[in-house]
This record gives sequence, structure tokens and C-alpha cells, in this order.
Amino acid sequence: MSGLQRVVGAARACGAAGAWRAAPRAAATSASRWAVATPLRCFSAESISVKFVLPDGAEREVAAKVGDSLLDVAQEHDIDIEGACGGEMACSTCHVILEQSVYEQLDEPEEEEEDMLDLALGLTDTSRLGCQVFCEAKLDGMVVRLPDEVANYLGDE
Repeated sequence: MSGLQRVVGAARACGAAGAWRAAPRAAATSASRWAVATPLRCFSAESISVKFVLPDGAEREVAAKVGDSLLDVAQEHDIDIEGACGGEMACSTCHVILEQSVYEQLDEPEEEEEDMLDLALGLTDTSRLGCQVFCEAKLDGMVVRLPDEVANYLGDE
């Protein structure tokens, strides 16, 4: 996806009332990665409902701001998604499993995301990285299942 396509997608997610900008990245991020992998975040007062299904089967329904990533939403609500790389798409610890209907509404994953997903345990056809799935109004009521286990190859505990 080109930078322009990402901007257009973010504008659609925010709607006319929202403001959007590139999410901040760590200082060490290269310029080329910025151009390819930087998610745009929408800053909107609008929120949607997201239901997380935890590995033990328990469910947590939370309000998520349109434009926030699933990783951000989970961490904001103390749902146990690690995100060892800080959302830099450099690990698979924010691996989530989506319902088929939700997965089909999203843009195709980037090659970098697919490479990271190859490292995930319990990979499914509807697996995505939580740092790369952004809340949109059309996803209101989505169900996000957390895998039974994750692999942290970064070595952080």
C-alpha cells in the first residue's frame, strides 16, 4: 500500500469530523520504514465496541476510539497483549485472531506484517497483528480472539 493509499484509508476511517496524522515512531526508525509501515492514526471522539475473547474463554467488551490500533485498545484496557516491540511491527506478540467477516473488511496485510505473522504461534487464516488493525466505525461490535500463547523472540520479559 502506498503512502497515499494509507492517507486515503485513514481519512475514510476518521470521516470528515476526525483529524489524522502519522503515529509517532521510535527515533531509530529508518526513513524507508517510515514510508512503508507507519500507520496513520485518527483522533476522533467517535468510539466503537470491541469484544476481546481471552485465551481462557473469558470475554471483555471495551470502548475503542476510532483510529486506535487493537494493540493500543487492549493495553489501554489492561487486556494482556504484550506488544514487545512497542507496535513497531518487529515481533508477533500482538497476534490476534479475527472473525472472517471482520478480516474481509480490512485491507490486505503488508508483506512485513505477513513476515511477522509467520513467527506467531497458533496462526490462522484470519490472524493479524494488533498493531496493524485500526478501529473503524464499520468494525463496531467486532470480536477479537487472543491466541492461547505467543512467542517473544525479542527476549523481553
